[in-house]
Amino acid sequence: MSVCPACASAHQDPDCGQWENGCFGCQARAFAALGMHTESAERGAMTPRYRGALEKVFGARWKEAHEAVKAWGQKITAAARQKGGR
Repeated sequence: MSVCPACASAHQDPDCGQWENGCFGCQARAFAALGMHTESAERGAMTPRYRGALEKVFGARWKEAHEAVKAWGQKITAAARQKGGR
């Protein structure tokens, strides 16, 4: 699977602010950057609102997208901590 230029930059700096329209990785990173998954994580269960958003954007790949969102969320949080934020 190829990585778009924005995702390549985000692997170096998860808070890079670059996005490619239609890229699966960029869409998952956007969900993570917006914190779309945090309510589900706090509850320990996927909320209907979050799942609905995943299904609307990612269709049949929503479960795969959820895993990507969680992974990007961890990367974004770790990078922010290193920079002294969040």
